[in-house]
Amino acid sequence: VRNIIDFYTDQYKIKVNNDNFIRIGFSPSNVKKRSKWETKGLNRTTKVLKKIKNRFPNIKIDIIRNVSLEDCLIRKSNCDIIIDECVTASFHRSGLEGLALGKMTICSLDNKVINILKKVSRSDQIPFENIWINDLFEELNKIINTGKNSIHQIGKDNRKWMEKYWNPRDIVNEYI
Repeated sequence: VRNIIDFYTDQYKIKVNNDNFIRIGFSPSNVKKRSKWETKGLNRTTKVLKKIKNRFPNIKIDIIRNVSLEDCLIRKSNCDIIIDECVTASFHRSGLEGLALGKMTICSLDNKVINILKKVSRSDQIPFENIWINDLFEELNKIINTGKNSIHQIGKDNRKWMEKYWNPRDIVNEYI
């Protein structure tokens, strides 16, 4: 079932940060639960993000927890990179929100999910950066070293992908 993201609302206006910082946001679903599916690998992801912050002086990290959806979207809109999760082999609403906000969005995807995503979207492209937790530190290093312009371009392309392949009007018509 495709989640509908109504990204034509004011909450999803594209915001581009032009300062010297690269902001990375991560919003785990339910930190009171114990499984990787529910926490989205909070402990391991947080450790990687701390290492990244220590390595790069121009990085800001935002772990978004226990806030309303509205506040979550505002904080995500201030990020350059959104991490959905890197442990479950799937994407979630959080990742779709990142794409809709025009952000580079990271999650782990296995081949089954990739094939399903291509089938339901009718696109051969996968907008997510497919990165697993064991590779997250190394891959974030590479991404950060490409610079903000590259990160922002991927974000713009992600929003265009959402408009073309995950358009809320089209999904509603599919349901009807």
